[in-house]
Amino acid sequence: MQAICCVPFKGARDGEVHPRPFKVGDSVEGELARAMVRAGFARWLVTARETGDRGAAPEVTGAPGAEQRTRARRKWELDLDGATVVIAASGPSQTLEALAIAKASGAVVIAINSTWRIAGEAAVLYGADARWWKRGAPKANEFAGLRISAERVTGLDAPVRQFKVAPDYPMRFDGEMLGHGGNSAYQAANLAALWGARRIILTGVDCKSPGDHWHGRHEGPAEDETNEGTIALWLQCWADAAKQLERQGVEVINCSPDSALDVFPRAALVDALPMAEARLVESEKYVRAYSALNYHMGAKRMVDAIRALKALPGRGSYLDVSTGRGEMLDIALELGFGIVRGTEFIPQLTDNYEGPDAKAVNTDRPIELAAAHDLPFADGAFDVVSMFDVIEHLLPGDDELACRELARVAGKHIILSANNRPSFNVAGDDLHINKRAYPEWDRLFRRWFPGKVIHLGGKAYVSELWRIDL
Repeated sequence: MQAICCVPFKGARDGEVHPRPFKVGDSVEGELARAMVRAGFARWLVTARETGDRGAAPEVTGAPGAEQRTRARRKWELDLDGATVVIAASGPSQTLEALAIAKASGAVVIAINSTWRIAGEAAVLYGADARWWKRGAPKANEFAGLRISAERVTGLDAPVRQFKVAPDYPMRFDGEMLGHGGNSAYQAANLAALWGARRIILTGVDCKSPGDHWHGRHEGPAEDETNEGTIALWLQCWADAAKQLERQGVEVINCSPDSALDVFPRAALVDALPMAEARLVESEKYVRAYSALNYHMGAKRMVDAIRALKALPGRGSYLDVSTGRGEMLDIALELGFGIVRGTEFIPQLTDNYEGPDAKAVNTDRPIELAAAHDLPFADGAFDVVSMFDVIEHLLPGDDELACRELARVAGKHIILSANNRPSFNVAGDDLHINKRAYPEWDRLFRRWFPGKVIHLGGKAYVSELWRIDL
């Protein structure tokens, strides 16, 4: 097969001794072609006849600014042209919060091995080793994304696609195999670049402690066989890959907070992903929404909220997250709660709150300027924390972050509700961007919250409520 040079290169053709320069567009054949394609300096020139029975016509893939790679794409492969991909590896630094941020950003997540357990909505689950699949694979109803292994895996209730890995270590971009690299995260990064990703974000890629993971060591016959020499090999492979990926026009950022991998730029995950921009767009919707005086907590929704608060076995201190115009703060005071506080991320609402019992709130500013996913309070600061009809307004991923914040600052109980109907402000903006069926919210709440989760349902209003006893 012929290959086309995509990056200026100097090499010797088959049968020649002295290297000669190749410019972009030159054709190459034989062993030199294979070597150039593997290193990312050339792409295969694939004709319709050469695609055989792989099930797809040849396609051109590649990140903006990279050389174009023409190859036949398998039917099940993803098209990630220009996308941001998060590799969610299983190093000890991996966290639930990091994966929630990744989901909130809209990035494509590739979960590595057992990390699927805390990244259940990842697009891809990649595990190189067939032994791991036999031991730790999710059931069909536990993971809905694409499953890929370097080895042939059979006998499971959901198909696992095979993408073979080459015996040598450099990344490959010929579409036939992936570079070995010695670990699944490396192979997944190779796969993301092959599929056309523009940016790759690494999380949980620590490369420090042989065999250690966020979930502990693997058990059974697939126990890790890594040692210090293996870690050194990984680091060298990643160093070589950094050069290859740069030539491919792929930006890589290491967002693993405790990583020995130093060949890529480092950043906090929230800075590497476009979170701030997406959150700003959403916040501007509510500036417009609250410009209408009739945008407030309705009477029917308030009836169910009051019923849930009255049913609590005690009172104590109270926090209402994303309190809007502060209606629930006044109600909480009437119900006998002591210290009553609220949060809101629209500055106009925090500045203008003047509840009828504001002096009894024990602070000159009863509503704190804060987002639901980042509450400025100590652990267990309030006996009761509520968040009414807010979660459907949050970006996917921020919903999980917000719930974990509620659990952190609550000492005894959490009350929250969700609304799955459409809602628009006066400007026609869609406000309920995260609508889910109530059984789906119930499943997520039971995964996100500690303690006892009670689905209260709804009586006076379409929204449904949950109570979490910590």
